[in-house]
Amino acid sequence: MIGFSIVNLGAIGGIAPNRADPGAVAIAKAGGRGTMAALKADESLQGVWGRAAVFAALYAVAMVAGIALTRFGAQVAPVWVASAVLAWALVTTEQRHWPIYLGLTMIAHIASAIIVGDQAELEIVYLIANMSSPLLLASLMRWRGDTLAFADRDEAFRFLLIGGFLAPGVSTAIVALASAAGIVVFEPRSAITWFFADGLSFLVFLPLINVLATNGWRALLRPGSRRRTFALFAVLLAAFAMSWFLTAASYRIFLMLLIPYLIYIAFDLGMTAARAALAISSALLMSHALFAPAPFDRIAEPQQYLISVQIFVAVMVASVLPIATALAERQRLYETASQALQDAQEAWGQLLAAEARFQFANENPNDLILRMDGTGVIVSASPSSSSLRQGEDLAGANLADMAHPDDAARVRDTIAALLAGGAAGSNGFWQLRLRDMNDDWVMFDADASLSAPGELVVVLRAASL
Repeated sequence: MIGFSIVNLGAIGGIAPNRADPGAVAIAKAGGRGTMAALKADESLQGVWGRAAVFAALYAVAMVAGIALTRFGAQVAPVWVASAVLAWALVTTEQRHWPIYLGLTMIAHIASAIIVGDQAELEIVYLIANMSSPLLLASLMRWRGDTLAFADRDEAFRFLLIGGFLAPGVSTAIVALASAAGIVVFEPRSAITWFFADGLSFLVFLPLINVLATNGWRALLRPGSRRRTFALFAVLLAAFAMSWFLTAASYRIFLMLLIPYLIYIAFDLGMTAARAALAISSALLMSHALFAPAPFDRIAEPQQYLISVQIFVAVMVASVLPIATALAERQRLYETASQALQDAQEAWGQLLAAEARFQFANENPNDLILRMDGTGVIVSASPSSSSLRQGEDLAGANLADMAHPDDAARVRDTIAALLAGGAAGSNGFWQLRLRDMNDDWVMFDADASLSAPGELVVVLRAASL
């Protein structure tokens, strides 16, 4: 994240000559959708090397872009996305392939250092520091089984601890020790900037990469939430656009209102929107600090102001992410409870229906009670139905097929009307003839009704003459 160079620029976010305008560095996509999809699906060793090469190229682009953002004579770049690129590559890759990813990324790191003019003896320190933090983060996340899904608040707090404190603390300590040993010259202010640049790379951009790579953003464009998504993010972008013209005092008010608005986005749109809003806000805050014209009433000098913005972004992420996780966890619990309640209601309804049928059978022992599915096939029958077929089980038989040929059509029409919500058969008796155990046709009064969706109960009584 830092790079010292007597001649030109620093390697990893670091020493750069005093330049008012560092220029823009474009970050291009590596390959088309088809190529990336093929690489992702290829589990061969060639596919692993291909994916590692793509991530190494992205790391190099992010590294050079980060160095280009070094301004105001600072030693360290305030934004460092390269660590997030490597961390994502390791988190989503089998550990047995990590040496390939680390090896190609180290080559990309050295090549980028040559491009920006780093001295060889300094590159070793920054190479070790910048490889250590993503490796530590990925190792701890794999050890804890975390997947950036933020299933609960514990996982969110672990991510904040690992990505916001432990991993950047290790890389900062490496460079600080090198400075203490006299290998590099590292100011205390630069150490603070390094620490926050590395930490914010993990906290802000790693979740965003996860959302983009897993197509989680598509949830925000569903018909039920698309309009709210556009409206809330349009307000966010419009507020940032207007913030470029605010005084320092007014800008502080804007910052005070930003965190509650991000919490509202998390409450209304969920975790995916919260992560996207955090990343967008962080990038725009840093862009404002780097490129916006300084208002007349700003007191802090540029480097101090950059550090204060980094601290604010860190506080913003540490505040909004756990709240968004808690809201998502509550929503999942609510949906689980709702589904359990629905299942319990359905089970209770089936129990009441079964109890009613049992009670009815006991109170009417001479009636024949048939439970049928929507096609007229008998699922179960009361014991008294044995009078229709001697020694035979009615389960599996079709009532229309059992009826007299002249009554079969009426039976089918009645069943169809009941299933369609018609009143036929449920507001009065209908009749059909069935063979009894003596193979004689007997007239029955039938009353059919819906007992559950797609289920009929037919009560048969011998017709009185």
